[in-house]
Amino acid sequence: MGKIIDPIKTFLKKINKKGKEKISYDEVINIIEMIARTHRAKKFGFMTEEDIESQVRLICIQQLKFFDLSKEADITHHKSLERWLNKIVKNRLKNFYRDHCLSVNEKHSSARQSLSRSASSLPDKNQSFDSNSVQKSTVYEDVEYEELKIFIIKNLDESYVEIYNACINDEAVTPYYKNKLLTKISEIMKEWNRE
Repeated sequence: MGKIIDPIKTFLKKINKKGKEKISYDEVINIIEMIARTHRAKKFGFMTEEDIESQVRLICIQQLKFFDLSKEADITHHKSLERWLNKIVKNRLKNFYRDHCLSVNEKHSSARQSLSRSASSLPDKNQSFDSNSVQKSTVYEDVEYEELKIFIIKNLDESYVEIYNACINDEAVTPYYKNKLLTKISEIMKEWNRE
């Protein structure tokens, strides 16, 4: 069995040699715990408060390696790290909620969850999969999701397509236009479910 690498220690080696201000292991843990408590109340679907806290801790630890102090404007490393992690957690929880809880139809929901899992999970080196069986199981869901996407775009007015593309490309879209788009998509989804 290989050596277990602590992502927090790896992060601290990188961050503490670049800046004058040092962050301790306990301070990183405290920042992560504070962020977990902040997002705890955002429970949804099957996720309890404890599940959300655990998910937030995991997100923070996974993302530490991507923190770039040179891009942060705050005076202290602590504030920079806290703001950066908080922003990532907020976006990841929104994405999780969208992918797992917003679908109108159970069939579409399972297809979206499957796509989400396949996009975010990395294969374990110790697992042996028959690649053909994995591909066969997701092909139907991939096709179905793509058909739904095409159906929605085809039934959107040109102004809504612009908003849709902006949302898909993570561009800044005001809540007013997002809600307008969601209302329109809900109407289109009713048509999809009738077919």
